[in-house]
Amino acid sequence: MQPSYLRYYNAYSIRHYRNAVESNQAKGYVNAKLH
Repeated sequence: MQPSYLRYYNAYSIRHYRNAVESNQAKGYVNAKLH
């Protein structure tokens, strides 16, 4: 059983990583549209 703060940290880092990936994809899409 993990301590609760580890679970919160894992959930936060996964969400942060997913947001970063999605924003990078959006940036690539916008750049592809502009060029």
